[in-house]
Amino acid sequence: MIEEHRAGAEIHARTGWRVQNLVSRLNMGGGLGESGQLDLGIATLDLVVRDAITFGMGYVVGYARYLRGRLLRRAGRVEEAEAELSRALAEAGDDPRLRAQAHTELARIALVRDDLDEARERADLAVDLASGAPSALPHALAVCADLERRVGNVAAAERASAEAVAMLHDRPGDDPSYVWRVRIEIDPSSTEAARADLRARAQRAGPPELQRAFLALPDNARIVR
Repeated sequence: MIEEHRAGAEIHARTGWRVQNLVSRLNMGGGLGESGQLDLGIATLDLVVRDAITFGMGYVVGYARYLRGRLLRRAGRVEEAEAELSRALAEAGDDPRLRAQAHTELARIALVRDDLDEARERADLAVDLASGAPSALPHALAVCADLERRVGNVAAAERASAEAVAMLHDRPGDDPSYVWRVRIEIDPSSTEAARADLRARAQRAGPPELQRAFLALPDNARIVR
C-alpha cells in the first residue's frame, strides 16, 4: 500500500493533479504509521497538512490531522496528539467517519488520564456517529468495552468486546491491536486468536523489517510476545 501510494504521489506531482497527489501522500503517511514507522509517518503527514492548508483542501487537512494525532498518541506524545485530534474535529464538518475516529482516539487518551466521564462521553458519541461509518465502529466499541471493564460491568464489557472483534476488517489500514488487547483483558482465552491475526497481518506488511516494526507497535507487542 505504501509503495503504491508513493508511486501515485510521484505520478500526480508530475501531471499536476494536486488533489490526487495529496490524497496519495495522506494514505502513504497513514500506511507508514500502521507499519510501525511512526516518525516517518508523522513527518509525512505534517507536510500533507501544510500543503493541504495552502491549497484550501479542508477534507484532506482533517484526515491528515486525525492520522497524525493517532500516530502521535502511539509515539507517547499525548498532549500533542490531543491537540491535533481536536483540530481534526474542527475540520471534520459533518463527516461521520472522521468525527467517530477522532472521538475514539480522544476517548483513548481520556482513558490514559483515568478521566472516565470524558472517555464515556466521547465513546458514546463515536458509536452513534459510526452507525453511518461502520469501519470506525470496532474501535469505538473497544473503547466502550474497556470502560465497562474498568467499572466492573463484566457482561457489558464482554458483549462490546466480542462485537468489536467480530467487526474487524481484514484489509490494509485497519488497526486491530487495541481491539484485540481489550478483548484479551476481558477474555484471556482469546490470546491465541489475537496472536494469529496479528502475525498474519504482519506477513502482509512486506519485508521482514516492516513485519518486525508492525509487531513492535506497543499494543501489538503486548499481545505477540
